[in-house]
Amino acid sequence: MNKGISDLELAFDLADIADKVTLKLWNPQGVESKIKVDGTPVTSADGDAEDAVLKALGIAHPDDGFLGEEIGSIPSRNGRRWIVDGIDGTNGFVAGGQNWGTLISLEQEGEITLGIISSPAQDKRWWAQRGCGAFIGTCDSSRNGRTIRVSTNKHMTANRVATLPLFKNLAAQAQLSVKNALSGNSSLNLSEWSQQMKVAEGDLDACIWFCGDTWDHAAPSIIVQEAGGLFSDHSGGTRLDSRTGFTQTASATIKFSTLYQSPNLNVEYSVDAGRQIQKISCYLVSVLRPPMIDCAAARRAMGTR
Repeated sequence: MNKGISDLELAFDLADIADKVTLKLWNPQGVESKIKVDGTPVTSADGDAEDAVLKALGIAHPDDGFLGEEIGSIPSRNGRRWIVDGIDGTNGFVAGGQNWGTLISLEQEGEITLGIISSPAQDKRWWAQRGCGAFIGTCDSSRNGRTIRVSTNKHMTANRVATLPLFKNLAAQAQLSVKNALSGNSSLNLSEWSQQMKVAEGDLDACIWFCGDTWDHAAPSIIVQEAGGLFSDHSGGTRLDSRTGFTQTASATIKFSTLYQSPNLNVEYSVDAGRQIQKISCYLVSVLRPPMIDCAAARRAMGTR
C-alpha cells in the first residue's frame, strides 16, 4: 500500500480491501453465524474485515488509532483514529441478503473528517470528506461518483421517515399505536440498506436510530452532513457514543426539545410533521430512552442488529 496517498484515497483502498473479504465470505444462500455475549449475531466476516483494514493501516499509518466493533480500541499516538464496522447489517449478511456493508471513517482530534460506506453486494458506495460534499458511486476502483443532496421538503410525512428498530419488528400492539399516530404511506420498505444514506440521497427526510454505537454513526453522520443534512445525538449534540443517532434534512427540521429537553434543536416545524415525528419518537424513547436501557436486550427482542 502506498504510504503517500491522501486520506480519502486511503479510505477507498481500505474499503476495497474490506469488500474483498466480505464478498468472499458472503453467500446468497445464507452465512453461518454465532451469537455474541450481548445476544447479537456475528460472522467470521465481521472480524476478518476489520483485521484486514487494521493490517493495511498498520502499514500506511502505524501511529493512527483504531476502533472496531469486533477488534475494540487501539490508542492513537497522533490524534488520528479510524473507526470501522466490518459488517453493518449482520442480520442481512447472515440471511444472504444484500442489505449490509462496511463503514469506515477517520476521526482527527475528536472530529470526523471523512467517511465511506461500501455495500459490495449492492455495488454501491457512499463517501464524504469534510468541506468537500457527499457522493455516491459503485464499488469499482475509478472513484467516480455523483454528488448527493438531502431533500428540500419542508413538511415531513410518515412515508419519508425511518426508525430503527424497524416498524415491522415491533410488537403488534406497538405497531397499532404507531399506525394510529401517523398519517401517510406506512408501506415504505425500511429494510433496504442504508436508511441514513436514503436521507443523504434525498429519498427520506429523517432516520432515527436507537441503540447504535460509535461505529454505526461515524461514517453516516459526515455523509449526511456533507449532503446538506443534520446529525444529532439524543441530547441535541453530536456525540457518536450516545447510542442514539438522528439524521435529517436541514429544511424539514424537527422540534426535538419536547423529547430530550434540548433547546439546541428548538426550531420551527410543520405541526403535522412534528406530531408524526413526536409520536413515533416518543414511543421508541419510552422503550429505549438512553442510557437507562439494555440495548443488547432491545436488539434481541426487536430483531435488529
